Amino acid sequence: MKTNDYNHAIDEHGNTTDPYGHRAYGVGTEDDFVCFDYMVFEDEGTTKVALHATVNSETGSFIEDFDYQVVKKNEAMLIASEMAGDAIGWAADNEIEPDVKGWDHGIKRFIQDLETELGETTPYEYLKEF
Repeated sequence: MKTNDYNHAIDEHGNTTDPYGHRAYGVGTEDDFVCFDYMVFEDEGTTKVALHATVNSETGSFIEDFDYQVVKKNEAMLIASEMAGDAIGWAADNEIEPDVKGWDHGIKRFIQDLETELGETTPYEYLKEF
């Protein structure tokens, strides 16, 4: 598997995940949030998925990876769902209202888009509420 300087997967076209840059999927407020991205790619004949979440905390003055995993296609919905649940937990632990204002899409759409692309479903239906 090809990787970039951050040890993140690169597909055959040189693409990688960039949740903070795209900020398409997220949970939190304008100041404190976790944002998500994913990329489906082939690696030596196996379909894999890079799942990436970045946390931005203006109140804590930091931006860093929240979670990053490359998994096989059949593991992706479980891992993505757990990652999304962890982000909801982070927001709750930090008394941040899970909100989709300011996002193109929230966690619900992150899970739905991944389900559609992979043809699989999340084992955690509660995530579709966010």
